[in-house]
Amino acid sequence: TVEDVLSYLEEHALQGVEDPYHIYLACYNVLKASHDPRAENLLETAYAFLQEQAAKIADPAARRLFLGGARSRRELAQAYEQRPMTQDVKQITVWLPAAVAPARGPLPDKQKVEVTWTVRAFQDEAITGKATRRRQRVLRLLREAEEQGAAPTVQALSDALGVSVITITRDLVALRRAGHRARTRGSK
Repeated sequence: TVEDVLSYLEEHALQGVEDPYHIYLACYNVLKASHDPRAENLLETAYAFLQEQAAKIADPAARRLFLGGARSRRELAQAYEQRPMTQDVKQITVWLPAAVAPARGPLPDKQKVEVTWTVRAFQDEAITGKATRRRQRVLRLLREAEEQGAAPTVQALSDALGVSVITITRDLVALRRAGHRARTRGSK
């Protein structure tokens, strides 16, 4: 069931649902219990949604009541606030095709490059909107790969960000339409 919800969340928000925070929290708890790396991203998305909704409430007392009122909202905020501070920046090491490697076909190890990617950074929290935040992360990963002499695959980007290949492909199309240089292995 969580996989179905996560697939839905890749393209939709939980607007209009009676208690979207309960759904986010349940999915986060399942992912966290199964040590799924997507748990952190989901928690960030849910917390950002909570804060966006709270920001729409002009009266400070009403905003505090909203944030502290429902159990799901309190638990969601508590989970976010109790995450280890080391989670504000997350880097991973991956092996990617070298930028000079042929664009098609299998690669021998000598045509791969070890790359350090920053999949999450401090400035990510300031970006509103799940798709916008993810696309900025994609741009950062592409830039870091290029700086380190690599040409990432769509699959590598998908794995690093914990989203589907289809989502990354859509993000790359949107970034290119917006005028960004979003090159992956085999793209022009």
